[in-house]
Order: sequence, then C-alpha cells, then structure tokens
Amino acid sequence: MDDDVKRRPYDSPSRRAKSDATRARIMHAAADLFVAQGYAATSTRTVAAKAGASEASVFANFASKAGLLSSVIVDRVTTDADFPLSSAGAVVAGMPRRAAVAAFARIVRRAHARTWRLLAVGAAAAADDADLAATMRRGAERRLLDIRWFAETVLGAPDSERVAESIWAVAAVEPYRHLIIERVWSDEAYEEWLARMILATVEGTAVSEGEGEVS
Repeated sequence: MDDDVKRRPYDSPSRRAKSDATRARIMHAAADLFVAQGYAATSTRTVAAKAGASEASVFANFASKAGLLSSVIVDRVTTDADFPLSSAGAVVAGMPRRAAVAAFARIVRRAHARTWRLLAVGAAAAADDADLAATMRRGAERRLLDIRWFAETVLGAPDSERVAESIWAVAAVEPYRHLIIERVWSDEAYEEWLARMILATVEGTAVSEGEGEVS
C-alpha cells in the first residue's frame, strides 16, 4: 500500500460532526464556568468534566485556557443575528433618524444583556494575556466599523468618524453595566438614555459643522 495512503488519517462526515459537537460542548461549558467562577478559578479540567470530554480534547481544540476564552468570546459576542448592522436588516438606511436610533439602542441593549458578564471576564483576563487583549481589541474595532456604517449610511452624520467614535463610546458595555447592573436602571430607561446621547451627538455635530461654514 502506498505510504501516503497508509499515513492519511481516517476522516468522515460523522467523525467531523462528532468533533464539532465536542468542541461546541466544551465552549458551552466554558462559557458557563467562566461567567459563574471567573477566569482564574476555572480550570481546563473542570471545563472538560462539565462538557463530558477529556482535558486532552480541550487542548486539542483550543491549545490553551486563554485560547478557549478567546474562542468563547468570539463565538458568543460576534455570532449574533443583530450584527453586523449593515446586513442584519434591523436598522436600515430608509428609516427616519429617530426611529433608527431607537432601534439601534434596543439592539445594543439586547446584545449587552447577553454578553456583559462574559466581556467582563475577558477584560479582566486580558490584563495579563496579550492574546486575549488582542481578541478584545479586534472585537472593539469590529464594533467601531459597524457603528461607522450606521453613522454614515443611516444617520447621515456630517463628521461620521467623530460621531461613530462618540456612539462607540456611549454604546460600549461599560455604560450599560454601570447603569443597568449597578444603578438598576430599567431596560427602557437605558434605551431612552442611549438614544438621547446618540441624537445629541449627531445633531450637535451638525450644528457645529453649520456654524463652521457660516464663520
């Protein structure tokens, strides 16, 4: 038998499906444990036990605990039907500005409700891990890119870069955590606040641009 044939590992759709299922179970278990216990207190052995897998499977799929957390964050935060805004259909260019901003605030609030705990774990762990820090930065850049599209296409902001960065800041997870979690604001109060902040930014920028032209 040809050596290449003998050395080729056996593969099949069922085997790949089993491997994908194991990976998914590991990520689901890790997400629950990271949120419940924190990054430092969660061991790969505990994740493997909760997932019904071996610890070797954890390392085979993710290389390290930091790699596992990074994959969980990417999966839970970026795999969302509401994003990217440019293709989700929830916020479209034809909507009136105020309606679009209200829809955006609602989308942001829903997203943060799903992910704020995991993002807090990631931010804490990223302080001591360069790879995790890079993952968090890439996520922030993706959000800024999406918001830039929103500012330019939906809001028609005159200074779209400045407006996008301002919206990116007020729509970040930190204000959500401060207001909803720490100050116990209602969902509606948070959405109304965020919408007002965005409209004030856009309309204030438009006024500033107009004043600059007159002078």
